[in-house]
Amino acid sequence: MPDPQALTTTVHLQQKLEGARALRDLIRKHREYTDEARQLAPPVVDAMARLGLFRALVPDSAGGEEWAWPTWMRVVEELSTIDGAVGWNAGVGSTANAIVSG
Repeated sequence: MPDPQALTTTVHLQQKLEGARALRDLIRKHREYTDEARQLAPPVVDAMARLGLFRALVPDSAGGEEWAWPTWMRVVEELSTIDGAVGWNAGVGSTANAIVSG
C-alpha cells in the first residue's frame, strides 16, 4: 500500500516545480533590469512570494508553508537554472525567514 505522506509530498513537489517553471518567462523578461539594478525586479519578487518561497521553510505553527526540504531544494534548483540571482534570493530569503521564525 502506498504511503499517503509520500504521495502528498510528491504531489506538492510537482505543484511547486510547475509553479517555479511558470515563472520562467517573467524572470527572463526582467533579467536586464535585475542585471542593471543589481536587485530582482518587483514583479519577480511578488511572483516568488505568491509561490510561497519566502514562507517555504517556516513552520505551519508560525504561519509558514513548511515545505519538505527536498521540495524546497528542487524548487530553488529549478529557479537557479532560470537565473542564478533568482535562485540565490529564493534560498537566502527562505532560510532567513525560517531562522527568524524559530
